[in-house]
Amino acid sequence: MIIKMIKMKDIKKFLCTRKKELLLALYVPIYIGLFFLVEFIIDEGVDYFPSYISLDSIIPFVPGFVIFYYLWYPFLLFTGLWLLYKDLTVYRAYMYSIMWTFTFFLIFSFIIPNGQQLRPEYLGDGVFNAMIGGIYNADTCTNVMPSVHSIGAILAAMALFFSRTVSSFMKLLGVLLGILICASTCLIKQHSILDTLAIIPMMFFVYFLYFKSEKQDRK
Repeated sequence: MIIKMIKMKDIKKFLCTRKKELLLALYVPIYIGLFFLVEFIIDEGVDYFPSYISLDSIIPFVPGFVIFYYLWYPFLLFTGLWLLYKDLTVYRAYMYSIMWTFTFFLIFSFIIPNGQQLRPEYLGDGVFNAMIGGIYNADTCTNVMPSVHSIGAILAAMALFFSRTVSSFMKLLGVLLGILICASTCLIKQHSILDTLAIIPMMFFVYFLYFKSEKQDRK
């Protein structure tokens, strides 16, 4: 009982020292609410820009990659919690980058309705296909550019890479997972590769705006 009280006291003390940083996390539920609002307004019945390039026809449908697609959620959460505890400087860069890029996605989707028509007409049996079916049912094929999944994966990998609290192995693992998550969006036909390519200028922007400036401030 005493040990539990001590741990609870430590947790409260930790949270008190992270009040400002925790406020940044409030963006997440706000974003989720706005995302579903955009999904409701810009649905499949709207005349939208088709996200497609010829390379999409060459990319195979690989159901097994749905595992990496689902890993996006714990990957972003783990990165946020790790940095919140270990590296507040990079945590702030990570959260501000998410806030800027995710908000840009919402505005872009509202101004320029977009979608894709790459999903297979029939999903076979098996666990992986069932998992993909769950994604298809929960998320429409509209509002896909730029890919938020790819944005989040690269930002998480970037944050871990630039944190001094992360080992070389963990950095490598983060980069690899980020790449695999980006690939999964195309390999399960949830996104066109155009949606992932569209994030490149955004990543350069947040790097110079947040991560590079934070890196220089530490010198």
